[in-house]
Formats: sequence, structure tokens, C-alpha cells
Amino acid sequence: MTRHLSHWESADRRSLNAARGRFHRGLDMATGNDMKAHNSTYTGFLGMMKWGVLATVLVTALVIFLIA
Repeated sequence: MTRHLSHWESADRRSLNAARGRFHRGLDMATGNDMKAHNSTYTGFLGMMKWGVLATVLVTALVIFLIA
């Protein structure tokens, strides 16, 4: 019977296996319990990207308008 790995042991094993070029799906996939947190983080990331792109476009348009 295998023992449950702590968060840090699991992360160390993932980075070690990645460095060796091996990936274990059981350690790399999110569990069902984490999906709500992952969806929340991803939604926040998409929202910040949307507003960041909009702000970049507006600042770029303003600079081009001021130069021309």
C-alpha cells in the first residue's frame, strides 16, 4: 500500500519526473476537488487578459493619435 504524498512531496516528484522527461498523469491532472478553484483562476485570468488587451489597444490608439 502506498502512502499519500504531501503537497510538497508531490510537487517535488512532478518536477523530478518532468526533468527526466517522464510524466505521470496521476500526479499531473487536477482532481475533482480542485476543479472549482481551477475554473475560478482560469476565469479570472481570461478576464484580466480581456481588459489588458483592451487597455493596450486604447493606449496604442491614443499614442498613434498624438503622434499623427
